[in-house]
Amino acid sequence: MHQKLPKSIYLTLIILALALSFGLGYLYLNVPATKPITRKGKTSDHGTYLLYLPPKFNKSLPHTLVYALSPNADANALLDTWCLVADKHQWIVASSKVSRNGVDYDPILKQIKTDLNEIEANYTIARGRVVFTGMSGGGMGAYAVTYTYPDRVDALVINTGMMAYGGETPDYPRGKIAAFLASPSDFRYPNMQADYDYLTKLGWSTEWFEFEGGHTIAPPATYEQAAVWLDKNLP
Repeated sequence: MHQKLPKSIYLTLIILALALSFGLGYLYLNVPATKPITRKGKTSDHGTYLLYLPPKFNKSLPHTLVYALSPNADANALLDTWCLVADKHQWIVASSKVSRNGVDYDPILKQIKTDLNEIEANYTIARGRVVFTGMSGGGMGAYAVTYTYPDRVDALVINTGMMAYGGETPDYPRGKIAAFLASPSDFRYPNMQADYDYLTKLGWSTEWFEFEGGHTIAPPATYEQAAVWLDKNLP
């Protein structure tokens, strides 16, 4: 039987894992995009995060919120990753300018909570439709946010990322939703398979999406597949 792991120890493991993986998050920047991304909506800078609103955005309507975390604080890269999904599904996308590998993650977690409070105070976010996402170390950060603030996260989209040392934390939140974007040639592939099994056992609704390319951002078509699945499973 597992003993309950204190949150302080779990977060320490996350910080150590992020430090060990420092630099790996830069790999995807060297992969050439197949097609340049042109954002059709509005991007605004809020200091610690960028915010993207789709071109037909209606502030009076409730919207899904996607909060994205990068392994190297590259907020623009993840906005480019999510803007096509946002345009099609009319979702709001926030992307952190401070989340990165190899740093103390406690202040980042607190900042993300502050960012969420600010966004939810200024926009109508649909109940039960807050999605955290991240690539590589950003995915690990998304897991950390879910563990630290379980009442603020409804779903995860993890792109070639893992939980801290494979997770296996007895008090990890239960009954949420997770989409895994995995590449068979990625060195994190076995970790993601273990995380998928673990969250499924905890009663999460989980789905697996594969793409070719290794440890990199999944192609737009894979993100769209994940978005369609999320739309069907979120309230």
